[in-house]
Amino acid sequence: MRSDERNYIKRLKKKKEDALTFIVDKYLGLVKGTVHKVLGQRKEEVDECINDVFLAIWNHASQFEGNEDDFKKWVYKIAKYQAIDYYRKLRRREEVSLEVNTL
Repeated sequence: MRSDERNYIKRLKKKKEDALTFIVDKYLGLVKGTVHKVLGQRKEEVDECINDVFLAIWNHASQFEGNEDDFKKWVYKIAKYQAIDYYRKLRRREEVSLEVNTL
């Protein structure tokens, strides 16, 4: 059985890899746009964050409760907060490197 519009959430919860592939295909634009909006033009960090978003979806799928509309909102929130966390880490790294350079 392959993942489709009707069963991908159930299959994701059962840790079926084809469900993750389906989700990446379906929600990559949403995740990429959300992460890009927060991180800007930092291509390497954007790509790394996108990967971490899908990893978080995979790892926490069993916690999701709801329908497809709720799932889309859930994916968006994970992407948004993951990107904000990356932004904070980048800011801290930049502050630390500035402090090291001024010493």
